[in-house]
Amino acid sequence: IAHIVEEQPLVVKYYECDDKNKKLLLLSKSKIKRLRYANGKNIVIQQPTTNDTNTDPKPPQTRDNDYVEWNKRRRWEKMSTRVDPLGVISLLAAVAGFFIVGIFLETAAIVMGITALIRITRYPDRWKGIGFAIAGLILGIVLLALTILLLSIIL
Repeated sequence: IAHIVEEQPLVVKYYECDDKNKKLLLLSKSKIKRLRYANGKNIVIQQPTTNDTNTDPKPPQTRDNDYVEWNKRRRWEKMSTRVDPLGVISLLAAVAGFFIVGIFLETAAIVMGITALIRITRYPDRWKGIGFAIAGLILGIVLLALTILLLSIIL
């Protein structure tokens, strides 16, 4: 059971009803046989009958704008989650700042860790790697405090 958000010519955007995170999902219309709406309306989706082994939908042959939209949908459909590089760079900057004793690297680690956390929580279907971001942020804060403490003792 799903809540359909948008029905497009090639894909259907929907939420699963029992999903608490409300992740937006895409499903190609070539994999759907029928849609049944809450109001009782049934739609049978006609599948093209071809002997081709390639089941990917063909791009529209009309206007350039249609082709651009089709291309965007296909890329979004194939897009998978990956580790946010800012979280990894944040962790690396924090560790490098420990050995170099750099206030700038620690500050950069804090800023990149916060930015990575925001991106990961805002777009969970696109980014993952929250552990890297949290580790870089915490290490950046702790090591910046230690660096400031050491500099205040030395100077």
